[in-house]
Amino acid sequence: MKILLVLTGGTIACKTQNHQINITSETADSILTVYQNINPDSNTLFEVVQPLHTLSENHTAVTYNQLIQFLYKTDFSSYDGIIMTHGSDTLSYTSALVGMLLPDISVPFMITASDYPLDNAKSNGISNFSACVRWIEHSVCNGVFTVYGKKDFPCIYLSTRICEADPVTDDFSPFGDGIVARFHNNRITFINNELVNLLKTSRRQQRFFQQPPVIQKNVLLIKTYPNQNFSVYRLENISAVVIYLYHSGTAPVVGSDTNICHFMQKCREKNIPVYTASHKRKADNYVTTIESDKYTTLKIYQTSQECAYIKTLLAVNQTEYLPDEVIRTDIFFEQE
Repeated sequence: MKILLVLTGGTIACKTQNHQINITSETADSILTVYQNINPDSNTLFEVVQPLHTLSENHTAVTYNQLIQFLYKTDFSSYDGIIMTHGSDTLSYTSALVGMLLPDISVPFMITASDYPLDNAKSNGISNFSACVRWIEHSVCNGVFTVYGKKDFPCIYLSTRICEADPVTDDFSPFGDGIVARFHNNRITFINNELVNLLKTSRRQQRFFQQPPVIQKNVLLIKTYPNQNFSVYRLENISAVVIYLYHSGTAPVVGSDTNICHFMQKCREKNIPVYTASHKRKADNYVTTIESDKYTTLKIYQTSQECAYIKTLLAVNQTEYLPDEVIRTDIFFEQE
């Protein structure tokens, strides 16, 4: 079996010195070294590439474009599977990105991370990495997945249905029914057989974006919260706005600076599309939602904050479709 190991940095490639955690060039392939020391009889061959090397909180358009170019230039069909190591801070965003760019991939593409550097005994890095290898070895299902969990209890998430980690527990959470399976004692326990069947029978046969998007235009992501002053948001060099509403699909429509409709009207005057997300497909809506809908360019239904942002970022930075067409499309099962 042959696996392509894609190193991009993050905690899983860090060391701790004088209470400071940072990536170093010497630790670039340490995850593989540790894994092979634990599994000396493994017949799996690894090919290692490193398209970028950074802490994931430092991802920008530059690093995203480097990753996108790598994803489009690499022939993944010559491998039995791919494992990409990444930082945990923006893991859910990059997971959404890879899932939407490679919805047709014919092998398992596993994205994983670590809560502590590998030199810390509490680290879940090897546990997560081992689960990736086992998933590929068992040829369970093709597609893009994110693997992360408590040490020796990793979860396999669909890459477009994972939400960022809790800052206290460092645990990620699924968006809807986003957990596909769990691993323990080298055994797979399926959690969502319906999703597995969808991946096996309804996965795209070709990429949605035939040409690699190039991230140049900016998207403003806004999360609603009480007493929010919408007047503080600058709209210079913004190509689209994503507003992630409360879970009921609502936002305030009272006051002046706190009225979302006033802000959306300013966007309209500047010809900046506003996409609102967290919407459910239902007949009844709150009066506040009905009011803000008058100013909404398009509603994003049953999609995580990460996917809503990444999909919009891709929509405005590609030339194959109208942006609204991208927003409407369920690219890789991101719509729960």
